[in-house]
Amino acid sequence: MELAIWNSPAAEFLLSGQESGAMHIPVYAKRGTPEECLTWLSAGLVDVAMVSALEAYRRSEELSILSGVALSTWNNPYARLLLRKGLSQVNTIAYNPTHELEALIARIILKEHYALEPEFQAQPGAAPTALLSSNTEACVLVGDNIPLIHSEALLLDIGQEWYELSNYPMVWGFWAARKDEATPEMIERLVALRQAAEAYRSKWLQANDMPPVIHHFYADDLRLSFDDLAIASLTEWSQYLYYYGITEEVKDLVVYQIPTGEAEEDDE
Repeated sequence: MELAIWNSPAAEFLLSGQESGAMHIPVYAKRGTPEECLTWLSAGLVDVAMVSALEAYRRSEELSILSGVALSTWNNPYARLLLRKGLSQVNTIAYNPTHELEALIARIILKEHYALEPEFQAQPGAAPTALLSSNTEACVLVGDNIPLIHSEALLLDIGQEWYELSNYPMVWGFWAARKDEATPEMIERLVALRQAAEAYRSKWLQANDMPPVIHHFYADDLRLSFDDLAIASLTEWSQYLYYYGITEEVKDLVVYQIPTGEAEEDDE
């Protein structure tokens, strides 16, 4: 089975157990941006792909969402909102449209939590360094080096802000197949990847030297299960997508499960 996974540190942690050599799982990973992963899936170049919690609802008619694994966090040091003048003056916010999900979360938390409705200005191709050096009052920063940024400006953790707003972890993405092409085998292999990563987590933390903020994230805040907390968070998320005009109705995400009979046979 070939899968497309985001080329971001949190997402790639899902492969850590397999890549440690402790467990062989017959999957082959192709890494790319969230947009690239979705494109490869649509083109039939991979069997399953990681899709964002934004595109899953936008393209619900094209995808079969797979149960078992979801990428969620209590906070996310890799996604932050920088406010140069704090919350006192926020008229415009710059962002790279590749990170539309993070920009939308920032928009929601600013309005719902802080009664602010700034204009979001897309800057295609803008790297975090370019956004940092720009003259904009605020910017959405997403990337591998964001946890190490030191700034006198106010930095809000977008994932933590979602948790404080909703009381649930933010679900960033999950796995999907093309519509009506999901199989029990896909879920079994993805769950095996998740279980291998979870089993290897403590050894992985010991083997990798990292700053405390990153260590804490992987030790305590990164979640891999598509569980009740993830589902509750997505229920809240779907309502905001409707209220903010992203979807035309409050959608229930249809998730493909292994058929009951087959699941019982596997248990036996």
